[in-house]
Amino acid sequence: QMQPSLSLPNVLCLSSWSAASPGLLNSSTKSNGLILGAKSGSSEWTNRKPCISSLRRSLQRTHLKMMINIILEQPGRTMPADAHAVSRLALKGLSARIGSFLAEGDGKLDTFTRAHLDESKARIDKALDAEFKL
Repeated sequence: QMQPSLSLPNVLCLSSWSAASPGLLNSSTKSNGLILGAKSGSSEWTNRKPCISSLRRSLQRTHLKMMINIILEQPGRTMPADAHAVSRLALKGLSARIGSFLAEGDGKLDTFTRAHLDESKARIDKALDAEFKL
């Protein structure tokens, strides 16, 4: 079976393969202890040297949009029902991780990273809520 290349060990930057492969999703989101693309061990984040780079934030937004689109579709309509379920589970876990990351980094995160993660969490939470109102 063909395996995707995971050059970005990042929760949000996983390719769309993550929806089809829970094993891949679990192993790649935990790789190297990186969470959300943050530079581990650094506490000197500024707007000039952000925790999450602008390129990574852009990739994360694109991937997040794809994952949200999967869960907002009716299961089995355009994507397999299992892809829908795994994507929903991944987004639920991601929301919790973002919340923890924001709480731990309170006062230490640069403005761009904080705004990006806050917006991402809000989008995920609204999508998860909207899914059950369809």
